[in-house]
Amino acid sequence: MIRLSTAHAKMRMSKSVDAVDASVAIDIMRFVVEAEGITTSKAVETGRADLNKGEGEYYAQSSQWMRN
Repeated sequence: MIRLSTAHAKMRMSKSVDAVDASVAIDIMRFVVEAEGITTSKAVETGRADLNKGEGEYYAQSSQWMRN
């Protein structure tokens, strides 16, 4: 989150990381979690949200591409 926030601040050419940068980092992480098919109920059920076990459409497409 810190790296994403910092990267966004740098893209804005800002010398400091502001709340808007943190908000964008949160939005990016939400997008990734949703794209990978990780749900809150699954994370609660298993006790973790494992982003290495992709289940979403993006993961299926990238896995197929890597196999070819």
